[in-house]
Amino acid sequence: MAIWSVYERSGLAKLVKNSLDSGPLTILDGDMEVDCDPTEIQQCYGYGLYRYQPQGEKPLYIHGGKLPGATSAIIVTRDKGVLVWLGAGAHPPGDEDALANFYDFIRESIPETAEP
Repeated sequence: MAIWSVYERSGLAKLVKNSLDSGPLTILDGDMEVDCDPTEIQQCYGYGLYRYQPQGEKPLYIHGGKLPGATSAIIVTRDKGVLVWLGAGAHPPGDEDALANFYDFIRESIPETAEP
């Protein structure tokens, strides 16, 4: 639960959270349903995020940053909870499941929320 409470202290998370209700279009808009496989990372893009949803799991909407040595992610839940994660380093070369494992860890760390 501690990981989720971090958003209260992040200016970027507050900015993203406030923008989700300020329409008419937000980063959650865009077609993330047609001609894509949400069980695959970076396959279902909207206007600002992509949807990642392994079979039978709740979806995460993600914008990942990929600078060498400084990885980051903005993660939005289906009920518009926002987490901004900043990290140092990168996943080990050849570890094809590292990113999926990281997103699964985030999903499991987020408190249960109301159904959409």
